Amino acid sequence: MTFGIHSKDGVFYIKVSPISIQGDDVTVGDRTYEGTHGLWELLTLSNPDESTYDNNDLEEYAEILVTTKAMEQSNNPSKPKSNRSRKYNTIVKPI
Repeated sequence: MTFGIHSKDGVFYIKVSPISIQGDDVTVGDRTYEGTHGLWELLTLSNPDESTYDNNDLEEYAEILVTTKAMEQSNNPSKPKSNRSRKYNTIVKPI
C-alpha cells in the first residue's frame, strides 16, 4: 500500500521504514501508537470508514506518514506522492 503497511520477508514496513506490532499497538521509530480501531483502518484500508476514526487517529496517522516519509516520492523527496484515490484526496492530501 502506498500510504499503509506492507510486509517483506516477515517484516512489516511503511514505505521503507520497519515497524513493529505488539498486540494492537504499532511502533514506528521510537514511538508506540495505541492500536485503536480507527488507526488500524487508516493504516490498512484503502477506503477507511469515516465513522471509525477520530481526530486523534488522524493526527497519529499523519505523524506516522511524516515519520516514515510515506508521502515523499523516492526520486524527488520535495515533491509529494499523489494519486486519485478517495483516501488520498480526503485524508492524505490535507496532511
